[in-house]
Amino acid sequence: MFKTIILCNILLNIPNIMKIKHTKNLSVRQGYRFLVTLSTSVMFLIFSNQAMAQKNWSLSLRSGANFTTTKFGDSNLKTGYGFEGTIAYEFLPNLAIYTGWGWNKFNTNRLFTLSNIDIVETGYKAGLQITAPIGTSNLKYLLAGGGVYNHLEVENSEGKMTDDSGYGYGWEAEGGIVIPLGNSFSLTPTIRYHALTRDLKNGNLPTEVNLSYISMGLGLSYLF
Repeated sequence: MFKTIILCNILLNIPNIMKIKHTKNLSVRQGYRFLVTLSTSVMFLIFSNQAMAQKNWSLSLRSGANFTTTKFGDSNLKTGYGFEGTIAYEFLPNLAIYTGWGWNKFNTNRLFTLSNIDIVETGYKAGLQITAPIGTSNLKYLLAGGGVYNHLEVENSEGKMTDDSGYGYGWEAEGGIVIPLGNSFSLTPTIRYHALTRDLKNGNLPTEVNLSYISMGLGLSYLF
């Protein structure tokens, strides 16, 4: 019961966070706030609900390298990197719902009339994931997919934001292997495809850009 209340609080807080007016680096602070909410909620559950032995919940942290698959406007982005935090609840055997927040960064020598800039993508995600045993081994396969609600920032060489696309919807799908580390922890190497389309300014003209990339990453999960 306590776990359900905590998840509801987390999910209800996401729309409130996204309504806050954006300023420089605010999205990162929102993300930290979201991750802190996840972490403190998990710690509360760990220390107050030791008697609840069934481990239907997981908290995951993931970092990875990102390789774009298409041109970004008139530019080719360099290999990017990022991190994210997610929480998942297994409501049926092998089937879970998840939500979380992520941050990804790319660099390019040129975009439209700009030079030496960073593209920063931040935002929220939710979806479904399947985990099931592989034969008789302790390993499991993971398949996941869902939507993202992200925005793109353009930052110059001084780290100042020069453009913001605003939030919009995209999608992602991934697969991987779950490697148990004892009873409560696991490592999960995954490969993910991620796609988001937004508008950025080319001079004063809004221009559509497609951020599509393959992410190869490693996650650490705690089951509770």
